[in-house]
Amino acid sequence: MWQKVANDLIQEMGYEFIDSIDKIIHFSGTKCLVLASCFSLAGDVLSQWRAYANYGQGYVVGFNAKQMTNLNIKALKVEYNEKKQFRN
Repeated sequence: MWQKVANDLIQEMGYEFIDSIDKIIHFSGTKCLVLASCFSLAGDVLSQWRAYANYGQGYVVGFNAKQMTNLNIKALKVEYNEKKQFRN
């Protein structure tokens, strides 16, 4: 997504600025371990089991949401709409 946004903004912001941001993104990726996990706002959704758990044949792992909020994490809502990603 960054590449698409950068290409869209290069005329407005200038190559040097976009390149400096690109270097920061690239460098930060080499200095940290980025991990991601996905959770649902809806509790028990059958379509999740079909999509992510081999049609219900997988495993479930429970987490205590209250304890997770004490971790050094940042929760983000996933945005699948590409036009909205550009705006945000």
